[in-house]
This record gives sequence, structure tokens and C-alpha cells, in this order.
Amino acid sequence: MALLVVSSIGVVSKVSREATEIWCTELRTGQPLAGVEVRIYRTRRAGTGNAVRNETYLVAQGRTNRDGLAQLERIPAHTDWQEQEREVIAVHSPRTGELVHWGYVRTAPWRGGHDASEPLTGTIYTERPIYRPGHTVQFKGIARLGKVPNYRLPPPNTPVQISILNPRDEIVYETRTTTNGMGAFHASFPTSPEVETGYYTIRARIGDYGIIEELVPLSAYRKPIYR
Repeated sequence: MALLVVSSIGVVSKVSREATEIWCTELRTGQPLAGVEVRIYRTRRAGTGNAVRNETYLVAQGRTNRDGLAQLERIPAHTDWQEQEREVIAVHSPRTGELVHWGYVRTAPWRGGHDASEPLTGTIYTERPIYRPGHTVQFKGIARLGKVPNYRLPPPNTPVQISILNPRDEIVYETRTTTNGMGAFHASFPTSPEVETGYYTIRARIGDYGIIEELVPLSAYRKPIYR
């Protein structure tokens, strides 16, 4: 499913473990917009079989100040990675109150584990910024436990369950690997020439410690030709 959003409001979000900040500007002038109502909803799938449904509930809200900045409370981390939770940001016009912008926002991934005092931190990156259908996506991940400045490595050979989700949040590929002595892992997933384009999610569950994930775009682009 493709969605086109037409809006005169530019929205930039910054999400951390401590807080969430949303900055709104007037696209025509670049000036900050005060009094913009901002809401963040969490959606997740619930139920099984033919009874699967999407549930949506509010997790944070606020209004922008005179600098166009809305400082919201911290968004809770995901509670169950299998529920495929996602966050949506909704922006309402300061003049009419109507919904004028919405889109997905990246938030803290699901974090579990045996010891809550040692959260999982990590990153996943690919060898190129964009792929075409038919390409094989190669990626590498790095995982750390604990907090700054006392990071530690997960045990060598910690199992890593990798799931690839398409733009509709459906699992289309799964594989398994393990971490090495430096807390890193690597894997790949193939795509067909007829695959759906859009942003795919690489989701890696690191043992029982938690999950790290990253988005990778698949697009039917053509390399520019210079003459």
C-alpha cells in the first residue's frame, strides 16, 4: 500500500531513551510553528488466525512552543517484539485542528533480558544505502550490553534470530546466526526482481537480551548516466 501525504507543515522527530522531541516548521517560509498539536500513537497486531486485528492507542502528546518544538514524555520501549509494534506521529493544524500530517516515527526497540540494569544497545548497517529488487542485501550488526561508559560484550556464540519484514510488516524471510567474540554478526537476505518496493525492516533478536533493528529501502531506481 502506498500513501501520499500533502502538507504545508514540515516535521522532524528526534527520539531517545530519555525524551521525544518534535520540531514543526512552515514549509513555505521555513519559520517555526507554535501551537501545533502533536500526538504519537502505537499500533500493534493482536489476535491469531482470522481474528488478527490492529490495535491503536495514544502514548504521548503535546504542543509546540514558540520555537516550533514539542518536548514529549519518553515513549515506552516495546514490550513484545512478536506483536510488531509501530509508532505513528499525527500533527494537527494550529488554525483548524484538522489532521495535516502523519507518518511513522522510529522509537526505542523492544528491550528485554534477564537483567534490566544491562540494556541491549546495538546497530545494524548495510554495505550500500539503497537496493534494487533482485539484489541480495548484505548487512552486519554490532551488539553491546550495559550502559555508557560500562559497555560489555555479549557472550560469544550468542544466538541471533533474524527476521525480514516487508513494507506491510509481514515476515518474508528468516535466518539464524551467532555473535562472534566482538559482539558482531553478519547475514544476508535475497530479493526477487518482482519483490514489492519500499522500506524493509531487518530485525535481529540477540539471545534473550532484546532486539535491534534497521530499515533498508528497496527501490526500482536507475543509476544516473553522465555524458
